[in-house]
Formats: sequence, structure tokens, C-alpha cells
Amino acid sequence: MQQPKPKRRKPTALEKEFAAIEKAGGVKVYPPRKWKQGEKNTWLKKLRAIIGRSQTQFAAMLGVDRKTIINIENGRTRLNGTLAHKIQVATGVNAWLHLRGKNTPLNFDGSRAYTRADFDYWIKAHTDTGDESIKRFAELASDTFLLMLQAAKKCGTPKNHLPALKAAFHFWCADAIKNFQLKNMLDEILKSERKYIKERTMSYGDWRRPEMHGDRNFYEFKDDSRKPDSEFLTLRVQAHAGFSICGNMKVPEGGIESENFKVY
Repeated sequence: MQQPKPKRRKPTALEKEFAAIEKAGGVKVYPPRKWKQGEKNTWLKKLRAIIGRSQTQFAAMLGVDRKTIINIENGRTRLNGTLAHKIQVATGVNAWLHLRGKNTPLNFDGSRAYTRADFDYWIKAHTDTGDESIKRFAELASDTFLLMLQAAKKCGTPKNHLPALKAAFHFWCADAIKNFQLKNMLDEILKSERKYIKERTMSYGDWRRPEMHGDRNFYEFKDDSRKPDSEFLTLRVQAHAGFSICGNMKVPEGGIESENFKVY
């Protein structure tokens, strides 16, 4: 009599992650270690101590919330494959060996203990912050996103996926600005590098209208009672683009934005 085949154990969520990463990257990803419920992650705390980063600073490096790091270290949340990959890319530590059970941070090839010198070398070697490198990456990213938009327009039934992809990109930008704490720096860059002259021509009569109060303040209008309502006045102020996801933040041609305005 033939023995019934034993039932196969269903893979855990982390095992599924490893399988997907192995399939996508073409590399061998070993089975993860089984973690006990509520087990604290001392590996992550050791890693932060080596590179000299607080929980807030480390979270900003990875683009995640500080609570994520706190919860992992306290054992409330398990470190998953996606975040482990981010940690490895950001620091050069071998995060995969940790998921397999190594509790001491090891260098990239896993041959020895990870040190601050390893971190400094990794940052220098793999983080090119030069202007040319940034421009090159922006060009490639722009081409990638253009192809994605074209594909989204052509696929999907009964309607195309273009609106959803645009919305997803908008949400991703908003999340990235928040998680990487970019808002203040974005404002500084726009103020210093996207300056231009904004000018407006209107009649004195229009400048004097009650509803133009905000515009008078912006253009620093000073009334001259000797001027008739019919006479025109051009005012100029220095301005800069305001940040707007997928909005036009470029400096106008010639560095001047002019408009002839008439209030009806």
C-alpha cells in the first residue's frame, strides 16, 4: 500500500520574500532564521552604534519612520527582507547574514566584523554626490518614468493605468519628502537657485482696487494720489519657484516673468 505524501509546509512571509529576491536577482538567498515572538533586535542597535547614528538619523538614511526602527529594536516588529536590503545598500553591512541568524554586524562579504571604516569606505565608494552624477541619474530616471507612463497608457482594460500611475508617483514623492526630511532643503534650493524677477503692469485704478490687497503687498505697491486711475504702473519684485510635485518650478526664460493685468 502506497504511503500518502506528507503535506508540504506553507512558506512564511519572509521565506516568500527571500524566494522573490533570489528569483529577481539570480543569486542564492539562504532560508531565514526563525525569530521568537517579541525577540529584541540587538544587531540593529549594534550597527547604529558602529556608524554613529541615532534612531532618527538611521531612519532618515533609509527613508522610513523612526517608529519603524524603534519597533524592530524592541522586538515589536520583525526586520523584513525589503528593509534589510535598504540597510545593506545604505551601509554596506551584510544584512542577509543577520536574517540567517548572525547577531554580529559583518562586512559585505561576511568575512569579518563590520567596522566604522567599512561604513566610511562604502559611503565614499558608492555614494557619488557630484552634480554630474546627479544630472546623469536624473536623465536616466526621467527616461525610465517616461517609458512607464507610455506603458501604463497602452496596457490595462477597460481603461488605461496612466491616471493611477501618475497618482502613485505623486504619493511616492510626498512620502519620500516626508521620510527623507527634504522639505526645508527643497525650499532652500528653490530660494537660492530658482530666483527670477516677477513683474506686473496694471493701471493705478486696478492697483487701488480693494480685492488687490494681497497683490499690492506682494509687489510693494505705494500709491501716489497725484496719479490718475488710467495711468499704468509696472512693479518688479524678486521671486522664486515654490515646490509643487510635477508642477512647473523652472525659472522663466530670460529670468523675468512679465504679465499685463487688467481687473474686470
